[in-house]
Amino acid sequence: MNKIIRLTSVILVLMFSLTMLFACTDNNGDKPTYEEDPDKTLTETNILLANNGTTDYKIVLPENPQKKELVARNELVEFLGKATGATFVVVSDNGLTFNPQDKYISVGNTEILATSGVAVEQDKLTSDGYRIVTKGNTVIIAGPSDYGTLYGAYAFLNWQIGFETYAEDEVYYETKTQLKLLKFDEAEAPDFEKRQLGYYTAWSIDSYRDRLRVERHGKDWIYGSHSHFTILPKSTYYAQHRDWYSSDGTQLCLTNEEMRKEFVARLKYIISSHPDEHYILLGAEDVNSFCYCDNCKKAIAKYGTESGVDMVFVNKVARDINAWLEQTDPDRFIYIGTFAYNKTIPAPVKKNADGEYVPTHVDVVAEPNVFIYFAPLGANFSYGFLDEEHNSEIAQSMLGWKVICPTFCIWTYSANFFNYFTNFNNWGTQALQYRELKSVGGKVIFDMGTWDTAAPSFERLRSYVTAKLMWDTEADTQKLIADFMQHYYKDAAEYMTKYYDLMRSYLEVIRVENNMDATCYVNYNNVKYWSKAYVDTCMSYFEQAFATVEKYKQSDPTLYESLTKRIKMEKLSVLFVALQHYQQTYTPSQQKAMIDEFEEVAKANNVMYWHEHTNLAQGDDGAVDKRINAWRLSIGE
Repeated sequence: MNKIIRLTSVILVLMFSLTMLFACTDNNGDKPTYEEDPDKTLTETNILLANNGTTDYKIVLPENPQKKELVARNELVEFLGKATGATFVVVSDNGLTFNPQDKYISVGNTEILATSGVAVEQDKLTSDGYRIVTKGNTVIIAGPSDYGTLYGAYAFLNWQIGFETYAEDEVYYETKTQLKLLKFDEAEAPDFEKRQLGYYTAWSIDSYRDRLRVERHGKDWIYGSHSHFTILPKSTYYAQHRDWYSSDGTQLCLTNEEMRKEFVARLKYIISSHPDEHYILLGAEDVNSFCYCDNCKKAIAKYGTESGVDMVFVNKVARDINAWLEQTDPDRFIYIGTFAYNKTIPAPVKKNADGEYVPTHVDVVAEPNVFIYFAPLGANFSYGFLDEEHNSEIAQSMLGWKVICPTFCIWTYSANFFNYFTNFNNWGTQALQYRELKSVGGKVIFDMGTWDTAAPSFERLRSYVTAKLMWDTEADTQKLIADFMQHYYKDAAEYMTKYYDLMRSYLEVIRVENNMDATCYVNYNNVKYWSKAYVDTCMSYFEQAFATVEKYKQSDPTLYESLTKRIKMEKLSVLFVALQHYQQTYTPSQQKAMIDEFEEVAKANNVMYWHEHTNLAQGDDGAVDKRINAWRLSIGE
């Protein structure tokens, strides 16, 4: 009894704290509260972009536009049209040059850009940054890449009509009878040059990713994961060259020079076969092992860690590839990476007399085009990565790798792989961790969440917030969350926010009372963590959320269907706990209704797995339909 009282008290205190955070967040009706720089305003000109459903402006594209320049064109035409009622004609830049009197919106690498004097500098903007400039009547939108141009188009729409994307089916913009052109002179680069979102829905829908300004994992990469056996397949080489592999056959032997020569030969062919990609990861296999033959043991002793042996191998490969490219394709630059993962998490460094990290050997210092792909799978995500009390190994590793290799790519995580239906408890630390990753040289960031299924763990909210933080690590997380709730759940935002607050508070209680910090493999699948009171309170919030949108059932059936579907999706998380742990407390008819609802909503939302389907630690492949069948069997169906 005392524990229950204490648990309830802690929850109430935490809920009050979170509620106060939200109470301090402004929400101006339906207008988005988030901007890249919320304190910045642009001067309005007297030039009309559109007036009473007409426009004199034309959108100009290069004569041979790139893929994302075409997307930028389509988005500008669609949303400027929806906002103003005007039709924006699209023309080619063939025969055009910059003239300040012309009413053009120049998109991408046009002749107008080339003759305007506007500089688009990749070294400052990186590939995904952009310039937006108003010169006379003309607006110029361009980036160093077509992706940068597209993101510039979205920024232009955000400034001009408040354009904001909350989900694949929730895009906000203002409607205006008269739209005046703003005075632009903007240059912006994201905090991480490449941003990859590994959540099921964003992974699946191109337009959704574009509008969030993220990419699918692997874009611009020849290989972006475990690749050693892809480069030297065991099926081809193992029988004749067993010494090229570790004694247990799970990894390559990185000190075998004969193996390395064949590895480089294969790599040359692979790189030649992918002429448009710029990154390749030479990733060890996804097994926590290493080669410990006599040569590898001697190398580990020499370089201090397994990662030192790996860095020597990758540096040699990089030098061979760089020399080959210099002869065959001197204009091509390839980033060559290796994992800091499992055995190679610790950096090959030591501390000097001043307590500073220094390389264990000159040979482990990265070549200029070599990068580390840091994957903190074992991190405690309830704290910062550089928190040496709670994440000592990760913190020391990150600070050590910063000395060895100035270019970081980061593979981070935002999911409970043992139970996708329980939110990952890093909402309060994600922004801090991103700032830390930026501070050690973060260039590419991939956040892996529920990658193999849609999941009722606020996937759209997480995608929105994560994408914003990837672009700007100083963005206000609480403000983003409040803004999302208002736009995605609309009338139901109050009760969905209450559920979100309670869920976060409850997870914090579980963490504190059971020493269950946020790691990727926290096992919440036990009734002792989930009180029936929690389930009932959550259910009451969902019922109140449904009640707030009931009015649309007759007046706006489409909106009603959309909002109820969104609420039901998150309700699955609590239904799962109720059916998994408290099924027998409900009558058979109640159980059947709950199971029917669960099945219907799961199918409608592509919820296929309740845990990572490739991980069998829970005794099955996590298929939702198998859970449903088990629940039905318990009531004799």
